[in-house]
Amino acid sequence: MGAFFFGWEASNGALRYYTGLKPIMLTGYVNGCAMGFRRGHGLRFDERIVAKNDYDIAAQNARQHRMVLKNCRYTFCQKDTFVGKGGQAAFRSSQTEKRDVELLRKKWGDVFRLGGHSGTRKRDYAGAVKITMHLPF
Repeated sequence: MGAFFFGWEASNGALRYYTGLKPIMLTGYVNGCAMGFRRGHGLRFDERIVAKNDYDIAAQNARQHRMVLKNCRYTFCQKDTFVGKGGQAAFRSSQTEKRDVELLRKKWGDVFRLGGHSGTRKRDYAGAVKITMHLPF
């Protein structure tokens, strides 16, 4: 197919709505916990971004290659993200989340939109900023 960037569904919540009619998608966001690149992809992680670099890479790929190979039948579930120990826990904070979103908005404009904060999940209390990707094509 020629896709340089690939991955799986971004959340287990999205799998609840899986019908079997769209097992593979060719656009969209791929979560950083389960992504891959084919040789020659030419994409680079922005080292200024602490924890939302998967959004930046997805946008870079959309601009440069226009296609992602996203398997929507499966997802990788992450446990205790934003509240557990390990991983980026020592680096991620509400300040870095806000700074990451500001950088993404400066680089990509309205491609990234802020979501709401319901305050019902642990991640909401950890200062996580929910964003969504809206591609213009």
